[in-house]
Amino acid sequence: MTDEERRELDDAMQAHDRLMTEDEAWMARREAAREAPVRETAPDDVLYRDSPNNAQASPAAADPAPGDGPDAYSKAIIEFVVAWVDEKLTKEGAQWRKQLGILKNQLKSLGQDLEIDRANGIEVYCSGLERRLAIVEAENIKFKAMLGTTGGDADIIDLPDWRKRNDAA
Repeated sequence: MTDEERRELDDAMQAHDRLMTEDEAWMARREAAREAPVRETAPDDVLYRDSPNNAQASPAAADPAPGDGPDAYSKAIIEFVVAWVDEKLTKEGAQWRKQLGILKNQLKSLGQDLEIDRANGIEVYCSGLERRLAIVEAENIKFKAMLGTTGGDADIIDLPDWRKRNDAA
């Protein structure tokens, strides 16, 4: 390394040190600005006041009396907010009432449709039973007619022997 390169390197290192020192100072100022303006003090620390005679201002003097009520500006703001909220609630209430009416009508219509379907279902079921009963009655008439033609007066009908020969009876 030549003498000229060593001087350039030394200058660069000094510039780096200077920039790092400036950066540390800037960071310290930044941290100080971020800290809260009021800090809690230890119980044995001394507190200094800047008011005359070190007297604390009366809180009653700073605030209006409770019975005085809000000033005109505050009253105007209160009236505006109340009117605005009332208007919004009225619009929302109207929309809710409209939707509720629609839902009630739909529910009523569904109830009527259900009643009609139930009545139709019972009617269809009963008509099916009536058809089956008519078929059974017709078969009954046929069987009675068959019995009447083959000597329906007989009380005993001989059946074939359906048991196996080696079963003990």
